[in-house]
Amino acid sequence: MPKFEREMEIDAPVERVWEVMTNPDHWPQWFPGIEGVSNVSSLSPGGTFEWTDEGQTGRGTIESVEPMKR
Repeated sequence: MPKFEREMEIDAPVERVWEVMTNPDHWPQWFPGIEGVSNVSSLSPGGTFEWTDEGQTGRGTIESVEPMKR
């Protein structure tokens, strides 16, 4: 199964970064090539979502979440 992982340093309070990263409306800004995200079931392990990119669609699953960390 394909896996996507990305790491970067951001000069902002952890709470603000976490707020943005856990809002699916912002995901296209953070993940290159993703045009849209929909049907997010939850933002916890096992949660699913659908994405679109250049007319193609896919489905992703959230494998792990460490609030305020990862």
